[in-house]
Amino acid sequence: MTNMISLLPGHELGRYELLVPVARGGMAQLWAARLRGTRGFQKIVAIKTLLPEVLAHENIENMFLEEATLAAQIHHPNVVQTIELGEHEGTLYLVMEWVHGEPLSMVCQQAARERGIPLPVAVNLIGQACRGLHAAHELCDEAGTPLGLVHRDVTPQNLLVGYSGKLKLADFGVAKATARISAHTQDGEVKGKLAYMAPEQIANRPLDRRADIFGLGVVLYLTTTGRHPFKGDSPGATVRNICTAEPARPTEFIADYPPALEAVVMKALAKSPDERWSTAEQLLSAVQAAAPEGVETGFDERVGEWMQRLLGARAEDRLAQVRLAQQLADRGGLPGSQAGIGSGSSFRAVSLDAKHSESTGSAASSARETPEASAALIAENSAGRRKVVALGVVLGLLGASLFAAGHAVSSGQTAAPPVVVPQHASAAAAPPIPSAPALAPAPSEEPRPQSAGSKQQEVATTAAEKRTERSVFKTTKAMVPRTAPAPIAQGAVPETAQPERGGRPIDAWNADTFGGRR
Repeated sequence: MTNMISLLPGHELGRYELLVPVARGGMAQLWAARLRGTRGFQKIVAIKTLLPEVLAHENIENMFLEEATLAAQIHHPNVVQTIELGEHEGTLYLVMEWVHGEPLSMVCQQAARERGIPLPVAVNLIGQACRGLHAAHELCDEAGTPLGLVHRDVTPQNLLVGYSGKLKLADFGVAKATARISAHTQDGEVKGKLAYMAPEQIANRPLDRRADIFGLGVVLYLTTTGRHPFKGDSPGATVRNICTAEPARPTEFIADYPPALEAVVMKALAKSPDERWSTAEQLLSAVQAAAPEGVETGFDERVGEWMQRLLGARAEDRLAQVRLAQQLADRGGLPGSQAGIGSGSSFRAVSLDAKHSESTGSAASSARETPEASAALIAENSAGRRKVVALGVVLGLLGASLFAAGHAVSSGQTAAPPVVVPQHASAAAAPPIPSAPALAPAPSEEPRPQSAGSKQQEVATTAAEKRTERSVFKTTKAMVPRTAPAPIAQGAVPETAQPERGGRPIDAWNADTFGGRR
């Protein structure tokens, strides 16, 4: 199977409309998309599509199908919900719930600038991850037989922290059900990220849920200390450390690190699976006993408050970007929509206008906007475009007036003095344009023969008229933008409206703004 279409914002996949590409991994592209229903109903979802360049690889499609099959059976508030698997014109796509939040990797990166993640917050996040992971490990088939699901990629990139404080486990793309025969992972092939793999996973030995416990132990160490327990100078050195070296104990470099929590972390990082916690539920109970403050009832809300303080500006950017894409989609202004297929000019204009506002030092580019302020900017942009359109009309009339005036001079009439309109004038500020003087009616009698001198004068006058016409045309062309936009109807959403946040533009083409989700 191959992709039959090159996906763009505005394209439709079944019941869904693609809005913004948010992340790209080695195998797949993640999109923000929407489901539209009757009476204006809309729902934002996340859609994963396979990249065209990986479709030729053996078993890629089978892995995608197995991911959908396994993930769709897990129903837990700490696991990203899988809604459906679809196919449209040869393109397979996986629809998931939209998580308004950030990968834990982005949270760690930002928190490192502010003395790291507070210990109670880190403990709470790991506790939520334990709940979601345990639900995945306990998955059974229709007959109640455990599937032995192993995620195999428990990393900060696959732990999504919502701005409400809720953490969700995502991306079962390399998960494997050990209770069923699966040929999707060939012998000798290693799946996952090396820095978070258990020793037995690196050695390609049989796996069970305790391999995920090791990965979660690495994340617990990282979030509570700010450093990776096995990081070396190279990937090879990191792998050697995982397999042979003991990590430094947190109390060796953090004086107030709780000794009870240190014991929990070190047991999760044991080389032998038999020496680790047997289940994610056991790890959760141990974390609760070692640091009870972070897992007390209602602490998730405090995590949400901390997330808003840390990354609230990014959350506003995200909402504004998706909202703008929806507005453009409603007008058919996205490059993949029926009105914009092949050009993409309307969507690219979003970024261009934002960069222009930034380069001219507009007040809007230095202020953080609320949704109301964003709407005001859109209205202001629309008014500006109307002024440009009106200016083009004014200059066109001026050219016609000057041409008529020149013709009247050749006919012996006196034309009114031309009106000079500055480039920055708006339609409201422009002085009235005099109407073109009426041409003299043609005489009823036959024209009398002209003398040679009269003919020379007529030729000279005609040449002067043409020079005047060319001059007016060049002046008008220089003053009017090359691509004068069409007037915008009242109430319509402008194509180039681009709100900004914190002095940096919102670029709807930037696939990195959603933090590396695959």
